[in-house]
Amino acid sequence: MANDFLLQVRDLSVCFPSASGDVHAVNSVSFTLAPGEILGIVGESGSGKSTLAGSVMNLTPPPGKVTGGQIMFQGQELKSSLHAIPDGIRMIFQDPMSSLDPYFTIESQMIETLRATDSSTLSRKEALHTCSQMLARVGLDPKTVLKRYSFELSGGQQQRVMIALALLSDPSLLIADEPTTALDVTIQDQILSLIRKLNQETGMAVLFVTHNLGIVADLCHRVMVMYGGEIMESATCDALFDHPLHPYTQGLLKSLPKTEPYVAGTARQKLDSIGGPALDMANLPKGCVFADRCPYSTDRCREEKPALKAVSDQHFYRCHLGTEAEGGASHE
Repeated sequence: MANDFLLQVRDLSVCFPSASGDVHAVNSVSFTLAPGEILGIVGESGSGKSTLAGSVMNLTPPPGKVTGGQIMFQGQELKSSLHAIPDGIRMIFQDPMSSLDPYFTIESQMIETLRATDSSTLSRKEALHTCSQMLARVGLDPKTVLKRYSFELSGGQQQRVMIALALLSDPSLLIADEPTTALDVTIQDQILSLIRKLNQETGMAVLFVTHNLGIVADLCHRVMVMYGGEIMESATCDALFDHPLHPYTQGLLKSLPKTEPYVAGTARQKLDSIGGPALDMANLPKGCVFADRCPYSTDRCREEKPALKAVSDQHFYRCHLGTEAEGGASHE
């Protein structure tokens, strides 16, 4: 039922005017997110992932604007015209160095954030105690971190500070926009473990934007695959990785490095890639946005835009192809 969802996005469209024409970054996207659920959004650069996440936070940068659709959070419609970050939703950005102010200590930034989000009047001592507790919660030593500036911290420490800042207001929904992109694999694992732990302990829902399908498989409950500003496929993680239906999803999975160890004297494995030209978002095709890169495309694909078809109550894909052939793609 609708009331069971924390977040509902219906037919959301976001457009950016440009000299070469309007760039349709997000096109009629609809999805839901339940309390305590972790939803992954994947796709290559330019697919609309970050724009979609930012629009939920009412952070669409000008001259971009939401041109259609509706965003419902906790049963209330979010109005994009208010230019305010919705209560109960917080975001972790992919580059903490550019998000933290190098001219102020972590203590100053956390206290300012806390006072801006807390309706009560906190004394500095009370605010400092709350900030210290939050830093400890994300695995940082308050005595070491609070008096430092962002450039004195490692990338992993900066990202933990960003998570602590986001959690100060006790959000119901955390949007994580590629929070592990610039981190080494050890720190990535620590950040992901932290997000998973917070999700389990607090019931906080997470909208996780990433390029990394391995992270999605390890962290998320459901996954949404985007291309050209549209949803190509949406399913539970198990269903999507075990039985991908859309040719784009199949191409993404085939491009992953193989797990078999290299044997000396044998030819090295080549990574598969998705061929074809990059999509011009200012001149979208009449039919399927993936048609020019799809190995199964037909004249129908180029002339008629496919609808999002339901395979089950949790598995959808946008394609004119059926599911009978091996790999999930066959002509209807």
